[in-house]
Parts: sequence; C-alpha cells; structure tokens
Amino acid sequence: MTSTVARILWLSNETPDRNGQGGQRRQYFQIGALVAGGVDVTVVTNAGHQSDTSVRALAHVHRTHPRAWRGLPSTRHGLLMRRLAAQPWDGVVIAHTESWGTWQALLRRMDSSRVLVDMHNVLSSWHHSQGRLDEAGRWREVEAEIESRGVRVAVCSEKEASLLRASAPPIVLPHGIDPDEWRAPRMPARGPVLKLFGTWGWAPNAAGLRWFLDDVWPRLEQASGWSCHIAGSGVAQPLPRGVQAVGRVGSVSDFLSDATAVAVPVHNGVGAPLKYAEALASGAPVIATVDGAPLLSCLPVCVSDDPGRWAAALAEVLRRPTHYERVARHARAKVLEELSWVAVSKPLLDWAVQPA
Repeated sequence: MTSTVARILWLSNETPDRNGQGGQRRQYFQIGALVAGGVDVTVVTNAGHQSDTSVRALAHVHRTHPRAWRGLPSTRHGLLMRRLAAQPWDGVVIAHTESWGTWQALLRRMDSSRVLVDMHNVLSSWHHSQGRLDEAGRWREVEAEIESRGVRVAVCSEKEASLLRASAPPIVLPHGIDPDEWRAPRMPARGPVLKLFGTWGWAPNAAGLRWFLDDVWPRLEQASGWSCHIAGSGVAQPLPRGVQAVGRVGSVSDFLSDATAVAVPVHNGVGAPLKYAEALASGAPVIATVDGAPLLSCLPVCVSDDPGRWAAALAEVLRRPTHYERVARHARAKVLEELSWVAVSKPLLDWAVQPA
C-alpha cells in the first residue's frame, strides 16, 4: 500500500441508516467511527426501499441487485463485484451473519485474513434456545463456514463471544449511543409516568411487552396511579386502562425527558439490546428484565424477571425520587462517556488501521 489512509469495503444486505432499525443504526455509527478515525469507507448494499441518504454523507455507496431476476445474478452486479474485487482494500467488513451468503463469493479473490464478519449475534444459539432446531442447524452451518474461511469474527457482547467456537477470540463490538441525540433536558412529569420504547414487532420485544402488560402493569395501575406511554411501531391492541401507544416519535430523547422511569422489558432476547444503553442515556431511572440489560455495571433501579420486584422497585422510585434521579444522572454520565459509538467502536478502528 502506498496510501496512508486505510480503505475499507463494507458489505451488507441492510443499508446503514442513522434513522433506520437497530441493525442499520449500528452499522451507520460504526462506519461513522471509522471515518472519524481517518478511514475511507466504501459501502455496498442491496438496492431496495431502505434509505441510503445518511450513509452517503459518510462513505462512498453502491446499491446493487445480487439476484435481479428469477434467482440469476445480474450482469451489472457481476461487473461491480469484479471491479471491487480488483481494488486494493485494506480490509473488508461483512455485516451481519445474514449477509454472508450474499457477499461471500466476493471474498474468493481477496485475502481472507483481512476480512471481518460482524456476526452481531450467534443466531444458532438463539434459535436453539427457542426450540427452533432446524433453524439452529441452518445457522450453525453458516457460522461454521464463516469460521472455516479463516476470517476474523466480531459479536456484540461478551455473552455472544462465549457462544462461539472460533479459533481466534472474537472482537467484541458493543452497541453504543450517539451523545448528540441525548441532549433533551430532564423535566419529570408531575404524575408518575412509566415510558417504554422499541420496535414491538420484534419477537423478544413483543414477548417482553406482553409480560409487562399482563404481569406487571396491573400491580402498578392499582397500587400507585402510574400512567404508561409506549413509543414505537407494532404495539398490539387493545391496551389496558392507563396505557397509551403513541406510535413512532421523532426524538426518543424528547419522549423520555419527562419519564418518571423507563422500562426495558425483553424476553427470550438475542444479543445485547441497544435500547438499554439508550434508556440509561435518558437520565431517568431504568428498570429492565435480564434479557433487556446486558450492561450489569449500570443498574439505576433493578434488573429482574420478577413482576413483584418490578412493582416494588418502581414504588421505591416514587418514595425516594431525589435519590433515584441522582443515581440515574450518574448512570447517564457513565454511559455517555463509555458507550459512545466512537468509544465502543475502537476495536473496529484498531482492526481497520492495523498493518496488512
């Protein structure tokens, strides 16, 4: 290499997007961290309805149709792949495991030692834990193929890393937050209001919400006069008295700014939910299920799967509001410093700029 600027090729079935779903946002901010570190990034992603506006402000972007007609490779796609394969990349990132089948052919003419597959989650383990044995077997074959190719692997948490049988330790790339998105001042509401946010069509979120509404909410609504607001798409109707679905919101920070507390109910989850760090960044007291809270060093209220403990903890928030506001402010400061996307993506940047 004659250039001092590292050149990274980023391949994904999803289009990185600041305003997209969790996986799209993860990729957008990881790319942003690379660019902030002086890396030149080229993104290749499937053409479709997902927006590429935000990522084009960071990187060179190509949209392509890997299988344009009746399962046959498109000529334009093949030409793009040959052109990309001929360029002297310092590294190639494939995000996530679901993208491996689409882009692995491009790697045949590349140095596999400079390829990083960000699996995000170990999907075989998750499907197996849910009793979906056929799906687990299918993803286990994909994961084994990835490992057999001698590429480097990344995952989103230490827990996910422990599930892999990789010969080299995986790179752990946790979910982060963008501090600029969390500037709304705290203005707690006069009456106790519990707030939830997320994409509720996602099965672990949907299961957590059902558990909350069935097992936790009746205790709160009867005991302390809480109200509850839920932001995000996919909330099943009807809802019990005192619970209101507000749909998608323009700013999660603004939505949470007046919350007495923020709840993160996730059941049978996979990986590390991004919204736990975001809930902590709000500066409000946070309560979560075990699957909803991967960062056990930050516990402003409690982490439990016991509805009774949730009800007791939230009653304690009302009894000692000043104390829990102070604890929540401490957690917010810790998260904004330690879990910014730049901070959590440093291992990715280190990999990108290391000598070939």
